[in-house]
Amino acid sequence: MSMSPYSPAAGLLSQIWETKKSIKALSYDKKGSLKVTKSTYAQVCHVLENQNVLQKVLTTIKIPCRNESLLYVLLYELLLGPNQKIRGGGALKRQIMKNEKQLREVLSQCGAISSRAIFPRYARINTLKYKMNDALSDLKDQTNDIYIDPHVPDLLVLKPNIRIHDIPSVKSGKIVLQDKSSCFSALCLINGNEDPLKGDCIDACAAPGQKTSHLAALLPKSSTIYACDRNEKRLEVLQQRIQLLVGNTRSVVTKRVDFLTTKQSDFPNTKGILLDPSCSGSGIFTSLNRLTDSQDDDLERIQHLANFQSVALQHAMSFESVERIVYSTCSIHNQENEEVVKEALKAQGDKWQLRSPFCLRGWERRGNQVEGLTSEQTKCLIRADRDDDTNGFFVSYFERKKLNISSWKATDEDNKGKLVVPKNIPMYAGQFRTDGGGDKLQLETKTVAKQLRASNAKADGKSPKADGKSPKADGKSPKADGKSPKADGKSPKADGKSPKAEGKSPKTDGKFPKPDGKSQTADEKPQKAVPKKRARS
Repeated sequence: MSMSPYSPAAGLLSQIWETKKSIKALSYDKKGSLKVTKSTYAQVCHVLENQNVLQKVLTTIKIPCRNESLLYVLLYELLLGPNQKIRGGGALKRQIMKNEKQLREVLSQCGAISSRAIFPRYARINTLKYKMNDALSDLKDQTNDIYIDPHVPDLLVLKPNIRIHDIPSVKSGKIVLQDKSSCFSALCLINGNEDPLKGDCIDACAAPGQKTSHLAALLPKSSTIYACDRNEKRLEVLQQRIQLLVGNTRSVVTKRVDFLTTKQSDFPNTKGILLDPSCSGSGIFTSLNRLTDSQDDDLERIQHLANFQSVALQHAMSFESVERIVYSTCSIHNQENEEVVKEALKAQGDKWQLRSPFCLRGWERRGNQVEGLTSEQTKCLIRADRDDDTNGFFVSYFERKKLNISSWKATDEDNKGKLVVPKNIPMYAGQFRTDGGGDKLQLETKTVAKQLRASNAKADGKSPKADGKSPKADGKSPKADGKSPKADGKSPKADGKSPKAEGKSPKTDGKFPKPDGKSQTADEKPQKAVPKKRARS
């Protein structure tokens, strides 16, 4: 092994398996510099991403060896690597090459399925600095496959693994690379009610700043955002990010403070709180760190996090001037989500109530039923999962009971407002999926986009002209109520099968349509993760 060019990668992979630590924890020093070469880091990343399929191959074709980590690295290089060959020599290479034909046959049968979930690349247009048309122009230089997200305004959907980190509009903060589900938090706080929130807001656990910048883009100029984080290094990252994404366009005050120690007098005019505290991160299916975790997080750690989250949420509810609160996590565990909400309502239910977010009223995936929450309360909760082409996420939206303002129930999916789809840019409906239904979905989505444009034109008293013809789905003219006609007897869905007609083609001005057609840390103290067993499929 000492003479193999793959020894460093095998050594790092072995460390990950033995220590149960993440690749980042083992590869970077305290200053953030790589301790291994970039090629070694990349090799191990690729092996971890394809660990499941390599395991399936080795289950069928037995290859005796004394160094399992080296076997995985060599097998990846031969079957899935860029050159499809193994450099150097050695006994293990000879053993593998004897079985090359059978290994490739087995690989073709099981398919090269990545251990890490692969989703579309989401790009949020930073409306504080950029316009939709400018962003589209920039991105069209990189790809022709661009779609509009049907739920989040100003969010574009691009093909997976597209490399756009270094394009000028991304580096300058005009376009923000942010996963779809993580956009829900700020969106629900501001547009959770039909009447958008106005006033000052607190981002209680703000670093690294993506959600804070999204809040800034959604709030009016007169509002101030207080972005809190108790960790000095995280606060530095937050400040740098806010300077890049927000600058002087909005008032954002960063504070190094533990949210649990704050009080009403610190933020006298605050109307909303976004609480997205430390969590297990069990919903981040795209993270390389998750590849070394066991499928079931340690119960003691989860309960410890849930206790902290519950205290933080109830503290947020104690602010007398606050009218709306969003509590969100990137966890899939009930203990960190529904159970936390249940405890908060048990303690503060006389003052606060759950509401189904107006901006996500057409979103299908709702909360998990737990004892202590009614069916109607559960329907107010938002969940996202990998089947939604995004990472796992949870959102709960609370309103103070004394508010005399309307709110949409979970069953209210009628969207009579004017739906706007940029010309020639279809809505995303699973076109990047590899389940075999992409072509059909793409055709359906283009049809729906035409119908929505025709509906808008008809509502304005104009002739619908999307491409010189009146679009029809089944021989009938599209309805003018903002809904698209049925293409096959069923309403299109926004879950990757086909888009819902009420599925919310977002307005490009970052606002949601009203029914009348008008626009309308608590940072957890550091905890040591309990070692977990390596997941094997």
